[in-house]
Amino acid sequence: HSWMEDVIVPGFYGSDSGYTGHYILICGYDANSDEFEIRDPASCRKREKVTLKCLEEARKSFGTDEDLLLISLEKTEK
Repeated sequence: HSWMEDVIVPGFYGSDSGYTGHYILICGYDANSDEFEIRDPASCRKREKVTLKCLEEARKSFGTDEDLLLISLEKTEK
């Protein structure tokens, strides 16, 4: 079951031409299963795991800008 099937994007299929943004958070990586743990605010699921292939397909889908923002949560010394 694809995590993308649960995504609800208002106005995507209708005549509303306004911009509707969407994002997911990548919260972790499981090296044993080679999957990323994600949080998708547009999904009814609390947690989901996706493969790199699925993540790349979604990121490069028509209409996306293929952005990735990386944030390090490690503490830095001053």
